[in-house]
Amino acid sequence: PSRRAHLLGVAAQGVDAARTAAGDAAAGRWVAIAYDLETTGVRADSEAITELAAVCLDTGSTFSSLVSLAGTGVGGVPPAVEALTGISTAMLADAPPFGDVASRFEAWVADQAGGPRSGRVPLLVAHNGRRFDARALATAYGRARRAPPVGWAALDTLDLAKKAFDGRPVSEEVVVAGVNSAGPPGPTCFAAPTPTRPASLAQPSLRAWYRLPPPPSTHRAGPDVAVL
Repeated sequence: PSRRAHLLGVAAQGVDAARTAAGDAAAGRWVAIAYDLETTGVRADSEAITELAAVCLDTGSTFSSLVSLAGTGVGGVPPAVEALTGISTAMLADAPPFGDVASRFEAWVADQAGGPRSGRVPLLVAHNGRRFDARALATAYGRARRAPPVGWAALDTLDLAKKAFDGRPVSEEVVVAGVNSAGPPGPTCFAAPTPTRPASLAQPSLRAWYRLPPPPSTHRAGPDVAVL
């Protein structure tokens, strides 16, 4: 089969697993939201979010916002991270705090789902989401003294890639219970690319293997989530 057909087949298996975990009541009622974060570093439990971007795979609608460092206890964006992402401390000076961004993001997600009476469950999709993005969000919600959304499901495309290329099962941590970050990380790299597998399970390597066009910039939440 083509690489696109392969991807879609694996993704379908992952969504089926999510539906089983969430229960029959929600089956067939997902609204898929791909999202990505930029942060001040790689420690999800102590860094601060600098950017949040998302796209609804059902409607094509997008969400994007820089996030202030105010109230995070993080003094600024390290030079190495600024060089990687292009996001500087000065750029965040007038950005809204996470609590405000979270409020707008939750309202946007609810709108994509058709409102609270639609019965559709938001399914948040991220690459390496269990290990990093979900934990970074949980940290940010805690700092903002804000309760995370309840009734949202999560799906990690790194789990799908492991299932596709490494024979590892899709994680059973897909639940309808808000932000879920449980589970240990797994191996993410192979020794070398072959015609049947990418060089690694990192998003840039998977993008190249599936022959998707490169984004205009990397390590920014908007272009990265468009690839996802």
